[in-house]
Amino acid sequence: MKTTTDRVSLTDLRDQLRTYKESVLANLVMAGEIPAPTFSEHRRIEFLINRFIESSVSEVSVDDAGNGIGIIKGTGGEQGNGRAILINAHADTVFSEKTDHTLMVGKETISGPGVADNGLGFAVLATLPQILSELDIRFHNDMILLGGVKSLGRGNLDGIRFFLDQSPFDIVAGLCIEGIQLGRLSYQSIGMFRGEITCRVPESYDWSRFGEASAVLTLNEIINKINDIRIPRRPRTGIVMGKIDGGSSFNTLAKEATLGFEVRSESDEVVSSIETTFRNIATEVASKTGDQIELDIFAHRKAG
Repeated sequence: MKTTTDRVSLTDLRDQLRTYKESVLANLVMAGEIPAPTFSEHRRIEFLINRFIESSVSEVSVDDAGNGIGIIKGTGGEQGNGRAILINAHADTVFSEKTDHTLMVGKETISGPGVADNGLGFAVLATLPQILSELDIRFHNDMILLGGVKSLGRGNLDGIRFFLDQSPFDIVAGLCIEGIQLGRLSYQSIGMFRGEITCRVPESYDWSRFGEASAVLTLNEIINKINDIRIPRRPRTGIVMGKIDGGSSFNTLAKEATLGFEVRSESDEVVSSIETTFRNIATEVASKTGDQIELDIFAHRKAG
């Protein structure tokens, strides 16, 4: 049995891990072809639980939030003092259940909805108990494997937040597995806020005033003002306006239009300043146009 106190050649371990490529890819295809939009991850979590059971993980469960949990007991026993290492991979994707989730496997590539975020990371989590068992690697502390739910979008990491709030373990270290970053280690988090701006033409608007009102035009004015926000080169900062929805047809003025956005920065102060600017823009344009403008910020992250 090899433990974390043993000096194991990283080269030898790397060569051994390469033999599990097919296992990871098999789990990626099987899990990745199960739709798992945020708030509807239960089928993919069921897959993970079955994989844990097949690998003889000693304690397997699903908590009240829907997270899939497997605990690999450490060698320290009572000397471990309840300390644990948390390994997390989020189960949800941005793709709806209506999306074709068929994955295409080539000689050197694999593609399909959610492969990078986070099918591959989830597949590694599902394969990890098999790898540790067959390579006879043990840790002094317990290892908690968590398939997290409600992570993306309006989920706002609710799954892992629930787990951490309820966990009886003293978690001394944590690792989040992300498919798109597999093989790289990120040790700094980026400050962020994410939300939507929705513009609505008032119900009382006089539609006989030809061509004078459209929620799309109001949203366009907001987008132009956001685009004019001066952002610093250092600390690194970015505004992503990644999603627009609105209107019903080519020849009908839009009654409603929505912009989805995310602001990211290495500085919490910059994030806070830009959030204030967003609120001021919404207030200013609403006052100017008379349209109803709703700014809904539903996710925040701290830099650190």
